[in-house]
Amino acid sequence: MRKITLGISLLLITACLYFSFRPLLDEPGLTIAEPIAPFLNGNFPDISASNQDYRPAFPNLTFDSPLTFTGIPNSNRLIVGQRDGKMYWFDNNDNVTQKNILRDMSNEVGMVWDGGFLGLAIHPEFGQSNKNYIYTYYTTKDSQGRDYPDTYVSGFGCQREDYWGSFLILKRITVDPNTLSVDPNDDMVMIKMRMFSSTHRGGSLTFGNDGFLYLATGDQSAYAKAQNVTTNLDGGVLRIDVDQNTTKSYDPIRTLTENGRFPDEISGVGYGIPNENPFTNSNGSRFEEYFTVGHRNPHRMTKDKLTGDLIVGEVGESRHEEINVLKKGQNFGWPVYEGNYFRGTDCTTLLDDMAHESPLVAFPRSEANALIGGYVYRGTSMPKYYGKYICADYGIGEEIWAVDTSTGQYEVITQFSPTDIISFGEDNEGELYLLSQGDNVKLYKMVEGAGLTGTVPQLLSETGAFIDLQNMDPSQGLIPYKLIESFWSDGAEKKRWMAIPNNGTYNTEGEQISFSENGDWQFPVGAVLVKHFELPIDVNDPSKTKKLETRFSVKASDGSFYFVTYKWNEQETEAFLLETGIEEDIPIKQANGSTAFQTWKYPSTQDCISCHNPATGGSLGPRTRYLNANFTYEKTGINANQLITLSHLGILNEIIDDPKTQQYQTYKALTDVNASLDERARSYLDLNCAYCHRPGATGQRAQFDLQLFNNLNQTNLLKAGTNTPIGIEGEKILVPKDASKSILFHRMNTIDQTIMMPPIAKNKVDVLGVQLIEEWINQLEPSLPPPSTGDYRIVNRAGNNTLQVPDAGLANSANVAVGDYTGLEHQQFALEDASIQGYYQIKALHSGKYLDVEMGNTAPDSNVWQYAGNSTDAQLWEILDAGDGLFYIVSKLSGYYLGENPNGNVTVMVNNTSNAIRWEFLPTNAPIENDIALSTTSVSTSEDGSTADFTINLKTAPLNNVVLLISGVDNIDEYSLSITELTFTTANWNEAQTITVNGLDDTDLDGTQNYTINITVDDSRSDVAYSGISAIINGVNLDNDGTCNGALADMTDPVGSGTITSRNDFLPAEDRFKAFDNKAIQGTFSKW
Repeated sequence: MRKITLGISLLLITACLYFSFRPLLDEPGLTIAEPIAPFLNGNFPDISASNQDYRPAFPNLTFDSPLTFTGIPNSNRLIVGQRDGKMYWFDNNDNVTQKNILRDMSNEVGMVWDGGFLGLAIHPEFGQSNKNYIYTYYTTKDSQGRDYPDTYVSGFGCQREDYWGSFLILKRITVDPNTLSVDPNDDMVMIKMRMFSSTHRGGSLTFGNDGFLYLATGDQSAYAKAQNVTTNLDGGVLRIDVDQNTTKSYDPIRTLTENGRFPDEISGVGYGIPNENPFTNSNGSRFEEYFTVGHRNPHRMTKDKLTGDLIVGEVGESRHEEINVLKKGQNFGWPVYEGNYFRGTDCTTLLDDMAHESPLVAFPRSEANALIGGYVYRGTSMPKYYGKYICADYGIGEEIWAVDTSTGQYEVITQFSPTDIISFGEDNEGELYLLSQGDNVKLYKMVEGAGLTGTVPQLLSETGAFIDLQNMDPSQGLIPYKLIESFWSDGAEKKRWMAIPNNGTYNTEGEQISFSENGDWQFPVGAVLVKHFELPIDVNDPSKTKKLETRFSVKASDGSFYFVTYKWNEQETEAFLLETGIEEDIPIKQANGSTAFQTWKYPSTQDCISCHNPATGGSLGPRTRYLNANFTYEKTGINANQLITLSHLGILNEIIDDPKTQQYQTYKALTDVNASLDERARSYLDLNCAYCHRPGATGQRAQFDLQLFNNLNQTNLLKAGTNTPIGIEGEKILVPKDASKSILFHRMNTIDQTIMMPPIAKNKVDVLGVQLIEEWINQLEPSLPPPSTGDYRIVNRAGNNTLQVPDAGLANSANVAVGDYTGLEHQQFALEDASIQGYYQIKALHSGKYLDVEMGNTAPDSNVWQYAGNSTDAQLWEILDAGDGLFYIVSKLSGYYLGENPNGNVTVMVNNTSNAIRWEFLPTNAPIENDIALSTTSVSTSEDGSTADFTINLKTAPLNNVVLLISGVDNIDEYSLSITELTFTTANWNEAQTITVNGLDDTDLDGTQNYTINITVDDSRSDVAYSGISAIINGVNLDNDGTCNGALADMTDPVGSGTITSRNDFLPAEDRFKAFDNKAIQGTFSKW
């Protein structure tokens, strides 16, 4: 008993000593929660949803990227057109529960960039005889039914015209005014133009007070078109008489049909040229439809209900966004002018040396990204803005502006937190509606909001965030945190804190951050994030810094953050609330003692929202991958993992321990010597660019997603088109092995506001960051892009077998395998774009069902079957370059690779780098490989009577019988064949037939004898498709008479001794026997 007690004591002492010296990996840096009330103890006001300047309209209805919103004349009905070509009508009643399809044109409309269903106008006399027309303007699919070819890349140029088969169409449709049913047999195509290049379609339609139809067209990426009225109808506003009133108009003289460059274009159908159009020409040398010229991309054009003025919101290139008030015969200057800026160009001059018409407003690029034109407000819900032109910005700050149409002065009404306004609507009462991008989005109505529920503190000291401003000591309840590496902010240093409301315990939903491993953290209402900036001001002494600003992000009850900035005074004793953004030149002492100045920009609210956009949840820094690192907490002196600390306190609604932190994807700092170049570069782009360049964010227009959890292919960097060129020959967003042609690199490496990224608050280039990205780009190997969407035969490289649904099963759960190809639909699949960028769905042509990981299993070697489309991750696949023209097919669900097993079944498996996971996408009409399938190409028999078997079948199904003749060649006295003729039919063509080779004995001391077995098709009795096909099997018959014929020599180095164990151990392929080497490890053999 004493011994046992002593043993236990020693064990406990040892354990105590071990744990006392062992670092506690799961130890948190803070253990006690400090209570703090919402809104930093009530020092900041709230914003409720009712205080917004917009509210959801028709809350029971949703739409997919609505682009047009039009009131039916003399009616309480509205028509909304979606970008995909579906038109709906419904009653203008906030409680309406049903939208009714007016017409579905989605089979015609092409969802191209800057395209889709762009314009809709209703005849102003709709309801009267011969006036029941709706006019539509849209981009089409190409001749193959594609929106946009996957491999299509275009750009900009003076006369550039990249064409792939799509058109721009102005079409009139006839609608019954009572039932709103469409007569599909009465469509009339009035204009049909080839759609060129990648962008700038214009597309707005509206009727003027003069009764004429106005259509805005873009330059289609060819600059010179905006000053050319002889070869095209691009780059202007067209005015036509759809009533063809001979007292007001005449038939077009010049048309695309008769005078155009391409035989498939049409114009001049169903309309006349108004007599007073400004570019008329009796000799037919010009297109007379033009009302104004010199437009780049007049995306939205509307009419003031009161005055009849036509106003265009025009998307600029790199310097300005324009609001243009149209008057007959004006030239708005593009591409010679952008706004009021004279660009100068060798490309073209102003048409007829016309004067340049200045815009009403030219927003600088720092304030607007892509202007979305709206309406002059003539309703009653916003009396403050009556008579003002209401417009918005797509991207950056999501501002909604009110513009004085007399002076051009403008003010920000609000920022649109749902993001991505793409159009406006106006009802018959003059009320305005916001239309946004995305699926299942709501419509929003403009109203006058009440603003904040209180006042924002005017001084930093009044916020209650710090108990000591001089030393920046935080108040109780503020938790410090630090990113692994800070965003680049012109070299500034930062400190961060978060205040999450709680009563001393973080244990309710309103007191916790909703955790996400790879996504955005969601903060509770009343949470406050604090970020403080200081700038080093002495090159020789980096510890000398100047306090610049302290920013607050406040989570309000309306679900969004609002942002407040305090600028420090010169004495650094107090910071004062900024009402708008400003710039300041900061003196920096140089190494030689001289002084240089660095410009620092203090952000406006719009600037804050441009980065902290709603797609990010409103916050940027607090992310799992950025905080998964240790931090020394000043209050306790403990150095601990930040995620574990936040989890321990209960701030995160996730239990996190050390093993979990090891599994999380983690940011790699620019200077991390243990990280690869790719890890550091991708991390840098994720931190500094992905808050905008991600789905739904302000940089979405660039069509790539830089979030770290995407691999390079998924980012779309290698495929993204160029929206705004910077003038480099051969430029693309990213050119592997050539940073000099990569727009990504050049935008980082400049502070030119017309080019730089990020586009705001940047006055100094991050030299180390630029060097990192340059090195990364220059070592990238070009990657083969995924195949274009379409129908394929998908062949596995391991056995050259074809992916298929055996027996052409139609049911859900029918298994997927590989096998021979006979050209049937159950062996063919359609590659389709999925709703998530970078992923595809693979659909069996015979059944319409999709390749699916069985039961959503995430384990390796999970089976794959077909199943009805459900858009779950089990049906989403990534197509990656596997070299040699082959591809990996990778499951989004698990990250495992589609592969062929030895038994022919298909599963998802780990990347074993073998051909079993490499696939080739072939056309469905790829030649069928009519051939003979053999189980082996060599056999071995012996004179003591041993035998060998092999099997034969056909690789593909014949249309008629195939007769095979099996015969021996050479040394036919050494063996015999069990079968000398086989017949394969359309029923048994793939059933393996066995042939036995018998070794024959003779009395000759002739040693080993080789022989050949020929398998040939009897052409006279067989399917002609198999004519001339043959196969060969090589054989060897071992002698059993006498001793070895010849000397037996050990060819192993070093020489060993051994015995030949069996004649069957002869290896004909190597012309040697296999013998156990006494000096070798068992299982290895000498060569004899």
